[in-house]
Amino acid sequence: MTEWELEDAATCVAFRPNGQSLVTGHVGGRVLIWNSVRADVEQEVRLRDRVNTVVFSSDGSMLVTAAQDGFVRMTLVGHAELLAEAERRLTRTLTPAERLKFAPELSLL
Repeated sequence: MTEWELEDAATCVAFRPNGQSLVTGHVGGRVLIWNSVRADVEQEVRLRDRVNTVVFSSDGSMLVTAAQDGFVRMTLVGHAELLAEAERRLTRTLTPAERLKFAPELSLL
């Protein structure tokens, strides 16, 4: 059995279809995407209110959340890998402003 210590109570959990990631939704509005092998956080999304439901799309590229504030949100996951690949192909590194423009949720990491 593997145990992960959380800072606040998790209200919902789901595995990514490939089994390599796990998402937890929390009372305080945090959504954490974990690497299920290393047990570390890969991406964090902050919502306004308690997270009631989390689910991945069948291909694992989108995360759908439903929160107590009455909103359902869809978030593209895995931006870090996409940005790293884009930067490898560029002749320069993206500026912080460019990174924020194309992947604002990464500013929380």
